[in-house]
Amino acid sequence: MSTAPQVCIGIPVYNGAKYIAASIEASLAQTYSDIEVVVADNASTDETAAICAEFAARDPRFRYVRFSEHLGVAESFTRTFGLCHSKYFMWAASDDLTDPTFVEKAIEVLERRPDAVVCYSETAIVDDAGEVLRKDEFMLDLDHPSPSTRFHRMVMAPPKVHGAHELYGLIRTDVMRQTGVMSNHVMGCRVLLAELALRGRLARIDEILFLNRDHGGRSQRAGRPHAKPGQVLTAFLPIGAWPPSEFWNPRKRGRIVFPEFDITGQWLLAVLRSPVSLPAKLRCFGTLAWTLVWRAPKFGRDVAIGTEQAVRLAAKGQAPWRGGLHEYLGDYAQTSANRRSA
Repeated sequence: MSTAPQVCIGIPVYNGAKYIAASIEASLAQTYSDIEVVVADNASTDETAAICAEFAARDPRFRYVRFSEHLGVAESFTRTFGLCHSKYFMWAASDDLTDPTFVEKAIEVLERRPDAVVCYSETAIVDDAGEVLRKDEFMLDLDHPSPSTRFHRMVMAPPKVHGAHELYGLIRTDVMRQTGVMSNHVMGCRVLLAELALRGRLARIDEILFLNRDHGGRSQRAGRPHAKPGQVLTAFLPIGAWPPSEFWNPRKRGRIVFPEFDITGQWLLAVLRSPVSLPAKLRCFGTLAWTLVWRAPKFGRDVAIGTEQAVRLAAKGQAPWRGGLHEYLGDYAQTSANRRSA
């Protein structure tokens, strides 16, 4: 293609051979034709590369890029975005599906509404075979005119029920470049959505055009452990943020982490680098101050678990700033992270 298409659909993937063909086909089947589909392979070891080679051979709108090493989810998503140079961009998960009319309808909304930076749709949850199980009833209203209100709603959304499906909407590329893209921290998707919400409204199409596949290999369902072998004083505490830090950033593996402090710090940075007015920033700071109260037990959990890790490591003669979830879970956390395509 001599010029960049209007829309780039980026599909980050890791060992996604089971569903990647269906995701690519759904992307190429869009009724809006001025698109490019890019698969960014996070060093898969299954048949993903062979499947993508078949698509590349038959459709000039398709491009396959393979990374030489496993990057983790956050960096994989960020690099996938970096491969695209279109006016609009959207991620497509390697195990999800989009309706053929989604891009066409989303572009119509964004062209008509310059105040909107993202256009997404209602979501249905489907099973392994693609059969609809239910509609996702927990959808945030992020179309409020106030950026601080949008930020508040995003930050306060309970992660156990908010699927962050807005991330798979159509996004203005120039606005995305103003953000940190996918934060290389726990819940990086939620940080990015908060950043986007500070820069514009997120418009929703009141129609189910996105199908989120719920299957046993998903990281969120990979048997989240309730006990942490090796812990004594903090064994009664929940495991904390899941997927864990090393799922988002493999370099966190082997380190003591404080996920609640981590994500709060990323939200703070999002506010500081946003273009909103000072009064709006102050209201956002108020939201973050409230999270310190509301989530105080979780901050305490981070400190308790981290302290016990440090003490245990020091007792072994190891540097107390080393350690991490693998000290408790062996290879479980990394295995769970690898189950879901990045």
